[in-house]
Amino acid sequence: MAERAKRNHREHAATCGKLEPVRETNPLCIPEILILVLELSGPGAKVTAARVCRRWSDIALDMLWRDLTDVVPFLKLYALLKVTKNSHMLQAEMLERINSYGARVHTLRCTVNNASICDSGAAEVYQALCEGKFGHYILTPRIPDSGLLPNLRTLEWRAEQTHPHMENTLDVVLYFLSPSLRHIYVSGIVKQRPVGVYASGLGQLFGPSIDCAPFFRKLNSMDGLRLESLELRMSEYARPLMKKHPVETFLRRHHQTLRHLRIWDSELLTHFQEELWRLSRLRSLEIATADDLQVSGFIEGLAEGAPEMESVRLLVHPWAQVRDWKRLWNALRRLRKLNKLYLEAPTVDGLEAGDVKSMKEAWSALSYLSIVRGHSHLEDHTEGLSLEFLSAVAHHFSQTLTTLSLYFGPNTRSSTHPIDPVRFEKLQLLYIQNFSRPEDPEGWAQYFAQILPHEATLKVNRRHGWDKVVDSLERARGELLFAIESIKVLKSSIILFN
Repeated sequence: MAERAKRNHREHAATCGKLEPVRETNPLCIPEILILVLELSGPGAKVTAARVCRRWSDIALDMLWRDLTDVVPFLKLYALLKVTKNSHMLQAEMLERINSYGARVHTLRCTVNNASICDSGAAEVYQALCEGKFGHYILTPRIPDSGLLPNLRTLEWRAEQTHPHMENTLDVVLYFLSPSLRHIYVSGIVKQRPVGVYASGLGQLFGPSIDCAPFFRKLNSMDGLRLESLELRMSEYARPLMKKHPVETFLRRHHQTLRHLRIWDSELLTHFQEELWRLSRLRSLEIATADDLQVSGFIEGLAEGAPEMESVRLLVHPWAQVRDWKRLWNALRRLRKLNKLYLEAPTVDGLEAGDVKSMKEAWSALSYLSIVRGHSHLEDHTEGLSLEFLSAVAHHFSQTLTTLSLYFGPNTRSSTHPIDPVRFEKLQLLYIQNFSRPEDPEGWAQYFAQILPHEATLKVNRRHGWDKVVDSLERARGELLFAIESIKVLKSSIILFN
């Protein structure tokens, strides 16, 4: 039918002397409709669609390669170049096809580990990337400034498990950097975590020292790069982040574009306070410090330079004690638009229930609050927050908080909870950190049942006997649900009887 319509159209054009556009009659040949269909399909269906015809091929390949969740398929394409090494023409044709696939990629989110690299046939290509010998694969001695993926917008690279070349994580990432990037996330676990070492809630990673200077030099050399977020989850740096480090130039060049920054090294705060204050569009910051007084002064300056700050995560190193909680708290309250706060320190004290009212005045829309004690392998009995503090948080933030984590001191007792506690309305997760055994699990469970919504999750330290509190809470919730259902059945029976 469609071919007959086209033939009649050509005959009409031959007699009239002009050719009018033909209206497509097959819905699956209309790009907008085909895109909607392929969006609901899996990768296998997209591969099949790419082989149907040229009209479908471009659209299907675009959707197939746009969001990559694994870098291995892309690296294996370069391994195929060895098959055509005897024919320069075939190599050039294959390389052109690989480049066309790379140009389609907008998002790369991958986890690199032993299984994905060693068992996939891409180990040799990955090793060449690590050792800087990738040039013989692309028939040129240097990588183009646009990188292997010239249109990449988001890069998330996680290196996990022990691998002979994973200490070169940042060296590999260099090949995928391009001026089109807006978001970069790199993390690397490159050796086994030592026994007894505590991993913080922020994902503290352990591994050999990594030199990030070439990484920042590459970013600084890219014209047109407007990075919006950067996360480097590395534990140690081979070269200290001090003055004249390439990170200084990076911060200055991106002071009007960066919205999220996470570089977990206390030297950054020590040497680059002024550069961090100039990040005027910053909305989220994750940073470490070895001096609480230093971070208090930094937050005060940050409130002036980045008034739109919405999320702050601070980690105080174990060798530093928080000497002045009040000053730190007053500095944080200057961030008037804050809705997420994460504080992790070796000691958590100095905050009282009366401070919660000032929190509400400063952060009326607070949705995430975490005040926990880090480095729990240190065996001491520091003071923590009180049950009155939790009750005050419930009273002032019952309508906004969705996540709450608090460290309770060893002297906290369930018997001190208020007679008529306020229930959280939107809370989804409550994490209670306490390193002493609860004296009255049933009392704690009763209190949590009163303040938590039925769908909220309670997480506690199960190794210290707090699992009994969770079990008692679940049992109490089950009994309450059974009672509610029984009442409903009883009401229905009364209605039917009448």
